[in-house]
Amino acid sequence: MIMLHPQQAFCNADVVIMAKVVGVNVGSNTKYDIQQIKMFKGPDRVIHAIFTASSPAACGVTLETNKEYLFIDHPLHFPPLSDQHPRGVPVDGLGD
Repeated sequence: MIMLHPQQAFCNADVVIMAKVVGVNVGSNTKYDIQQIKMFKGPDRVIHAIFTASSPAACGVTLETNKEYLFIDHPLHFPPLSDQHPRGVPVDGLGD
């Protein structure tokens, strides 16, 4: 995966939200229940869940419960935020 500069990733995205992971349900796909903190870019509604593949080999991501992330996604898929691979960046890692 090619890493974009954060400003370029924001400009290219359809959705950019800050959210806290509050629950997880693992099945054929992993569903992360989230508490949306701030919508920076996207539709005028609250997003409650993010889906990703359960396996890292299928581009799935593992997120930690009770941790805040900045999610950047495109193209626009509602619901959910993405059924493939959301780009989640831990908020405490943004200053690195």
